[in-house]
Amino acid sequence: MKHYLKIFPKYFEPILSNDKKFELRRIKQNDFKIGDKVVLLEFDGICFTGRKKTIIITYVLKDVKNYGLDENFLIFSF
Repeated sequence: MKHYLKIFPKYFEPILSNDKKFELRRIKQNDFKIGDKVVLLEFDGICFTGRKKTIIITYVLKDVKNYGLDENFLIFSF
């Protein structure tokens, strides 16, 4: 599956420099799975900047409310 997600520049830049290899997201109708492609579209709060990066999910962490991750959120790595 392929997902398209908005991402603010302050979170996008560390991904481009390989300093950030995870993303925290609210669970909606999207069900992220290992192997899914995610297209991150940089959004400055007003419009899309035109920069994007495609990543592939390698791990998904969810359903661990007892460890502090709210049931409405998940973390995926890439």
